[in-house]
Parts: sequence; C-alpha cells; structure tokens
Amino acid sequence: MPEQLLTFQLFTDIELARDISERLTRNNIEHRLEKLPQLLDATIAGVSSSPDYAIKLKAGDFIPAHRALEEYYKKQVDDIEPGYYLFEFSNDELKDILAKPDEWGPLDYQLAQKILRSRGQQIDEVYLKSQKDKRLQELAAPERGNTLIGIGYLFTGYVLIVSYLMYISGSYSFPYSIFVILLIGRHLAKNKKTLPDGSQVFSYNDADRKHGNTLSFLGIFLLLFQLFIGLVVHGDYSFELFELNYY
Repeated sequence: MPEQLLTFQLFTDIELARDISERLTRNNIEHRLEKLPQLLDATIAGVSSSPDYAIKLKAGDFIPAHRALEEYYKKQVDDIEPGYYLFEFSNDELKDILAKPDEWGPLDYQLAQKILRSRGQQIDEVYLKSQKDKRLQELAAPERGNTLIGIGYLFTGYVLIVSYLMYISGSYSFPYSIFVILLIGRHLAKNKKTLPDGSQVFSYNDADRKHGNTLSFLGIFLLLFQLFIGLVVHGDYSFELFELNYY
C-alpha cells in the first residue's frame, strides 16, 4: 500500500506553488501539487484569502524538502528588489517570521535572516534551530475542544428531547442531528495535525479525545435506537424515513 502523502505547504499563489514544486522535483523529492476543493465558487463567494493549492509529501521527506528549499532561496535573496515589502518590517516583525516559518514562504524566511544580519542582529544556526524547536512544541500542543464537546452533548440532549416528544405525540421523523454528534465525536477522537517535520499528533488531549469517543458511542447508540423505532415500532420501511426534516 502506497505511503500516505501529507500536506507540506498551502498556497494562494499558483505560480509560487509551481516554483516550489519544481524545486522539489529537481531534488528528486516525490510530491503532488493539488488544487483544493472550494466550498463556494469564487464567482459567488468573491475573492477569498483561503489557500487554493497544496503540496503533499511523504512524512519522511518533510525535512529534506525544507533543507532543499532553504538552500535554493538562500541564493535568491541577493536578487530581491529594494522595494520588497519585508524591507519595511521592524526587527521584531522580522524575528516573528523566524519564529513562525510555517506561516511564511521559504523566500521570506531567508530574506528576513539577511535583513536582520544587515541591521547588526545576531542570527546564527543555533538561534534558528531554537526558534524551530520552540515552534514545533507550540504547534504540537493540543487544541482546546471545550466548545465542540459542549455542542456535541447539547445535540445529544436535543435528540433525546425530540425523541421523547415524538414518542408522546405518536409521530416519527428521523433526527438528522445524530450525524452532527457522530462527526463531532470522530473529529475529537481521531483528528490529527501534521507538524513541519512531517510527524503527526492528535489535535486534542486525552481527556477531550475520551469525550470524543463517548460522543461517538452515544451517536451510534442513538442512530441504532432511532432506526429501531422507525423500522420496528412505527413499521416505516420506506425511504421516507430518511427524508430531510427540521430535527
């Protein structure tokens, strides 16, 4: 089975994406340039700043890819025009680029180093490595899942109330909110994020992931329970059971 390709970098500029793709090809790094699906067509939603393209690599190729791009763009910074926007940045703003290289392109990362050194700032390999290590720890830190957990249990309570109201009224309509519970549960329990070094970590801590598993179990239980009520108790074997409704 082919090794999974993970998202290495996202782009809004196709030319930049193609340029980096070409660099990777010249360094014999297997990758794939993909156009990301859009939720809404640009003619309807207008211009969006969200990424349109992604380059994907094998996990083990992340570090070699970063090195190859750093070496290439290190040689390109001498040709940057003086009017380039980074020359207007303060030292603190430039250091922020070095602290968060994943949020900036490899050219800006190399140019920020050059500008800081030209201003007398001490930017050496030890400093750069410490910034990368610190950033890696920040990105690996679990996200807060409190809001999703609350929404998941809120929908669980909602489905239970709706089920009771349907029971006492004698009517039946499948509560599609169950699928929201299942989606939230799976996201909390299984979702991972890819770090700049190619490693993957769970997005949420153990406690939040346990809530995710609980919500997944509740969602499956409610789904089976509703199917039982609809098919067995109410005897509804038609596809009308799954018609869209307001529950």
